[in-house]
Amino acid sequence: YCTVTSTSTNYGISNFVTAGGVTNINNPSGPGSYSNYTSQSVSQFEGGAPVEFTITSANGTIGMGIWIDWNNDMDFTDEGEQVYNSQGYYNPGTGTITIPTGTPVGNYRMRVVGNWLTGTPTPCGTLGNAAYGEAEDYTFAVIEQPTCMPPVSLAVDGVTFTSANISWSSDGNLFDVEWGVQGFTPT
Repeated sequence: YCTVTSTSTNYGISNFVTAGGVTNINNPSGPGSYSNYTSQSVSQFEGGAPVEFTITSANGTIGMGIWIDWNNDMDFTDEGEQVYNSQGYYNPGTGTITIPTGTPVGNYRMRVVGNWLTGTPTPCGTLGNAAYGEAEDYTFAVIEQPTCMPPVSLAVDGVTFTSANISWSSDGNLFDVEWGVQGFTPT
C-alpha cells in the first residue's frame, strides 16, 4: 500500500470507533504519523445495516477521510473506495459505511486519515506539511450473513440484589436466555 509521511506527535486521531457491525473497532490510539492496526477489524455482511463510525481528533478540528480498498488492488484510487470525506474541519467526524453490492466475502484494507492542514485529506503521500496529520490502517471484513443474527441495543436497568430488567432488539423471535452468578459458564 502507498506510504504515508508525517512527523506528527500532536495532531491526528485520538480514537476510532465503529458500531453496528457484527464485530466492531474501539481504538483509543493517540496521535502518531502512521499506525498499522490491521489486526483490528470491523465485520459486516452485504445487505447488513450500515456500519457507523466516529473519528475523534487528538487536537482540535481536523479534515478526515476513510478509504477501503474494495477490489484489493493495493491502492485507494478506484471509484467508490473513498467512503468518507469530511470536506471541512470537524471533531468528531461521523458517518456510515455501506458494503457495495456484489462485494465478495473477504478482508479489505481500510485507511483512516486525519489532517490538521486540509479539510479534504488524501490517503497517501505527505500529510499536510508532514507535521500535522496521521493515518491508521484497519481491516474491514465482509462476512457471510450469520444464520443467527446477534442482538443489538442491549440494555439493563432496574438492577436490584435479586433481579434486573434486560432488553434488546433483534430480527428474530426465538431466544435462549441463560443467567447465573458472576463467572458462570453459559451452555
